[in-house]
Amino acid sequence: MFALKDSDGLKMAEDKAIDDFFSAVCRGDVDQVRQMLKRNIHLLNRTHSGRCGRTALHEALIAGDDVMATLLLSYDEVSVSECDANLIPLTTQAAKCNDQVRQKLSQRLTLRRIV
Repeated sequence: MFALKDSDGLKMAEDKAIDDFFSAVCRGDVDQVRQMLKRNIHLLNRTHSGRCGRTALHEALIAGDDVMATLLLSYDEVSVSECDANLIPLTTQAAKCNDQVRQKLSQRLTLRRIV
């Protein structure tokens, strides 16, 4: 027999999943991020309230984590917007990343404008 969680319990579980996901992204734990996205692809575009409304992609770009940014950009589902919640352009956030990451980001932004 199992008990159903109330809405507060579900919210707490969702918040923990988001916290765990962002922790893995910030640690650069590519394997864990892959596993987590395999279980819940919606984590990819979630924002974290404690991180100024930024997504995991924003965090990877700001950290200059080329490997993580490349992984996140490899998902078709990743939402690439011109700016984060603070209106800081993604291209500015990617300044620490290598040319390959900046080029992939630029391509994704261009495709977004066309569609």
